[in-house]
Amino acid sequence: VVPHDRLWYIPFELLPVKTAVGNQPWIAHHAVTYIPTLGSIELAFAKPFPVTQTVGIVGSFFALDPSTNQSLGQSIGQEIPDSHTLLLAQRNRVPSVSWLKLKTDQLWVATTVDSTSNGWDTRVLPLGNVDQTRVGSWLATPHTSPARVLLPGMRTAVRSDELAHGDELFLPICAMLFSGTQHVSLSRWPAGGVSTSTLLQRQLEELQSEPPSAALRRAVLALWAEQFVAASEPTLLPWNKNEAVLVGGEHPLLWAGYMAVGDYSSESQ
Repeated sequence: VVPHDRLWYIPFELLPVKTAVGNQPWIAHHAVTYIPTLGSIELAFAKPFPVTQTVGIVGSFFALDPSTNQSLGQSIGQEIPDSHTLLLAQRNRVPSVSWLKLKTDQLWVATTVDSTSNGWDTRVLPLGNVDQTRVGSWLATPHTSPARVLLPGMRTAVRSDELAHGDELFLPICAMLFSGTQHVSLSRWPAGGVSTSTLLQRQLEELQSEPPSAALRRAVLALWAEQFVAASEPTLLPWNKNEAVLVGGEHPLLWAGYMAVGDYSSESQ
C-alpha cells in the first residue's frame, strides 16, 4: 500500500473482505506492507538485515501502576535473544546514548511519541546529552539507525478534526527509511495497556523467523484470541472505567492502528 495525503490515516487492515462466511478484516487474509513512495518499492525485495541486538525503552505505557508496567515491559524481551530493556522510571546505568546506538540493531520504544506537528522527535531517553536522547537522534545520517524500529506509541491527530494531510506519519517514516532503517512498525494511535505489551511481545518473537508484515499479522491474529480488562486499556477509556468488563482482542481500537512499513519478500530470505 502506498498511501497519499489523508489515506495514511486509514487502517487498510480493517477493510472488509467478503468471504463465504461473511465479511472479515483484510488482515485476516493478507499481510499488509506500507511504503511511503513508489520509489521505495525495492524495500519489498531487500535482503533482510541480521538482527543481533535488541533494545527496548519502556515508559509509563502499559499500566498506570509502576510495578505492573515494569513487569510487562521486562517480560517482552525475555524470549528475545540478546535483548536489553531500559526502564525510564529507574536509573539507567548506560555509559551513553551513543554507546547504546552502536549496540542496537532493533529498537522498540514503549512510550508515547507525539508525531503531531514537529513533535515526532520526542525525547524518550533521560540520559546523557539532550541532543542524543531524542527518537530523531537515532535516525542520523549516514546510515546508522537500527535496522528495525517499533514505535507502538506513535500518536497522530487521527482521532481529532485536524488531520495533517498524513505528514505526521509520512515525514517520520521517510526520515527513518532514509537514515537506514529497513522496517518500521508504528501506530496511528497509541493503544497502550496490556494489549500492546501482548502484541509487541508476540511481534518481536515472530520477527525472529517471519518477514515484518507477516510478523505483525500473526501477532494481530493471536491478539484476537485474548481477552483484556477494559479498564486497563487506555484507548477504551472512559468506557466502563470502574468495572471489570472484559473485551476481546479483536476490538479494532486495540489492533487496527498498527502498520508495518518496509518489508522483504519471503523469497529473499
